[in-house]
Amino acid sequence: MTVPFESRQPGSIGLKGRSGSNCAETHQALPLRLDITSRVQKMKSVRVNKAHDLKKIEGLVFFSERIKELLAHSTDDSFKVSGLNTRSRAVELERLVRHAYATTQRATALIPLFDELLDSTRLDPVLPLLGHKPLLIKIVEEVRNMVAQQKPRLLLDAADSLNAVAGLLVQYKNCAQDHLISVVKDHREKQVISLVSEIYVIELQSIGYSREHIRHASKKHLATKLSKADPIDVDEILRLFFSEFSGDQKHFRVVTRCDINIPEGARSTSRFTYCDLPEGFAKLNQLEFENIGSSSGSGFGKYVVADNITAYDPFDARESFYRKINTSNGVWQYLNHAPAAHYAHSCIVKDVASQSEIRIRKPINVMLRGQTQRSLKQIDTSRVNELISAIDNLKSPSKNSFMSAVRLHKEALDSSSIQNQLIDLWASLEGFVPQTIDESPRIGTVLDHVLPAQTLIYAEKKFLYAAAGLANAGSDIEALVESVEIEGSFERKVAALILCDEYLPIAKNILSHASCSPLLRFLIFTLNATFRTRATTKAELLRHRRRLEWQLRRIYIARNTLMHSAITHANLDVLVENLHSYFDVLLGGVMRLAAVMGSNTSISAALKVIAATESSYLGSLDQAKNDKFTVDDFENVFFSSGNPLLSEL
Repeated sequence: MTVPFESRQPGSIGLKGRSGSNCAETHQALPLRLDITSRVQKMKSVRVNKAHDLKKIEGLVFFSERIKELLAHSTDDSFKVSGLNTRSRAVELERLVRHAYATTQRATALIPLFDELLDSTRLDPVLPLLGHKPLLIKIVEEVRNMVAQQKPRLLLDAADSLNAVAGLLVQYKNCAQDHLISVVKDHREKQVISLVSEIYVIELQSIGYSREHIRHASKKHLATKLSKADPIDVDEILRLFFSEFSGDQKHFRVVTRCDINIPEGARSTSRFTYCDLPEGFAKLNQLEFENIGSSSGSGFGKYVVADNITAYDPFDARESFYRKINTSNGVWQYLNHAPAAHYAHSCIVKDVASQSEIRIRKPINVMLRGQTQRSLKQIDTSRVNELISAIDNLKSPSKNSFMSAVRLHKEALDSSSIQNQLIDLWASLEGFVPQTIDESPRIGTVLDHVLPAQTLIYAEKKFLYAAAGLANAGSDIEALVESVEIEGSFERKVAALILCDEYLPIAKNILSHASCSPLLRFLIFTLNATFRTRATTKAELLRHRRRLEWQLRRIYIARNTLMHSAITHANLDVLVENLHSYFDVLLGGVMRLAAVMGSNTSISAALKVIAATESSYLGSLDQAKNDKFTVDDFENVFFSSGNPLLSEL
């Protein structure tokens, strides 16, 4: 299968698997079924009206699907990595370098994040349009060397240089928009569309736009237009979509219901207005049902109004409003050691300029992002049995650590504070893995124990996502997949279909079928290019492992700045979402191993098995590394035949 994306960016390394019958035998007995199947999301396709010639607007359809996918939770191609682009990484590092100088901390801990920034700068497809790429690379390299010298006097110079990098990228968003218009209209460079779309969505969120607003704008200007029979002007549609993100803040009024216990005289000093019935809101009746939600038990008897909230969109205004009322409530709670007010979770947000109103509910708990309805509502009996067996088999100290991690995980889930979620999750993770026996940095031990499990399930997660997309693409495509003449599950047949040239005719029929969306076709092509040989598989796994290491170090730094300086990381929601994913994968892997390793086992023993498996797995990818996979050995792209992908689900 030939991948028609010849212009893929350097470093967009394809993954390809491992093979050799001895490799399969090496890992066949390992009972490590890591827990990801319950979280596989459906692929985000859009409906296109039959009146349109799909070939002429394929780029727009792909862009719409890719934006929808990026805004869905936990479908990031890099598996819980990212949330930053080149510009936002430079801004983040400037802040961290200045913080290190102000607090006299060792800035050398930031060196891995400079490596990440360098990697991002070299591979960023937007930078060539700005014309500063060689200069930016040189500046970042010089700044990295300054920080590595561990001289405090150089830190301010380094921070100023990073500020210069951000200044050179002031047109980053506009260049990304122009690049998208060009490649979407051309519609042949799907890889570039995919990369720049991710960069653009990240940039909008770093500016201050909410995921919900970006999703709403994409539905309004992209998906809705594609579903109608009206003629489509790709250039006009894209410019209308981009016009939603001018970068200008708006003024909003926000109201919600409350139960208040603040003295009358003190209310006048507040930045809010408390009243029985506020004026100027047409949709106030939509808050009436909130009366039953008061945690005080007496109901919500009043309304609280903020008349001058400045934000980028209504959802951003809602967050600003609740931050302010919670801060005010915190002051009164400090004085009285009891809540002075209880607020409803829903509110009405009114755009002062347009007079439009929208009711906004409480945002989803970031730790629940990516959970499917299946994982939230259905109990997996096999996992329950594994958990019981694991607890029975663990030695007392490990059993205590396991239960402590689960308890802290619960505390994080129940918390309404994202800062507390980060602290609880990191405590659960750090307390779960073995402690260091010397004075080496704690983060090194955490990385050694967390990364192997994440690496081992990476390829599987990719193929499960593709299988879910094909399963939901219609009965015709499902029948074509089932026609693959190998035994086993639907997911196993999908892997063979994508990796093996023997099934190229079936793959071509699927790719040419009308029900196969541009996004699904792109995923199949990408997986084929990425997992076609052992060499490319290993290269991608190592690339992914390195990105995970960068993100874990970022989470560790964010946790430390929060704990020691009370400074909140700007991208905290993504970090908590990522950390939760890493924790669940690690705990699930240890749980499954402990369930079958017999009595008197330990967390440390299970982690050593996982680490040894990763080492053996990566080593096996060096055998016949440039050979393409065939029907006889395609399963070796996965580390274990006991893997969920290779067994009946």
